[in-house]
Amino acid sequence: MNSPLPSITLDGVEKTFPDSTTPALKPLTATLDAGAVIGLVGPDGAGKTTLIRMLAGLLTPSSGTLRVMGLDPVQDDRQLHAILGYMPQKFGLYEDLSVMENLTLYADLRGIIGTQRQDTFERLLTFTDLTRFTTRLAGKLSGGMKQKLGLACT
Repeated sequence: MNSPLPSITLDGVEKTFPDSTTPALKPLTATLDAGAVIGLVGPDGAGKTTLIRMLAGLLTPSSGTLRVMGLDPVQDDRQLHAILGYMPQKFGLYEDLSVMENLTLYADLRGIIGTQRQDTFERLLTFTDLTRFTTRLAGKLSGGMKQKLGLACT
């Protein structure tokens, strides 16, 4: 039987923010196999959120390399976002914008236009069951719907 392919590889991945001399994430090397259940635990400030944001392509490592399903999260962000969702614990969208306005803003930021935008919106709204809430202000959504909108915008 074949062993699972690695879905995440980290090779000396480190993150230091410009305003700090202490790394937010010290060099980390690991291989995580597809299908494995992984727990990411540690004290406050250990770099857990920083690592997840780098894996999602939201932060660039200061050094080292990482791959998610063979993709570079920064350079291959569009391909990665098609297969990966990131749902932060805190609601990070604009509560005074509607569901559709939030989607449009994030599509603009990612350069998603034309039929690709229309197809993406249709797929995301159907998947998250937000189609009937496109005109509702994000701040007026339930907690679960806010998380779904956050997932759709990442």
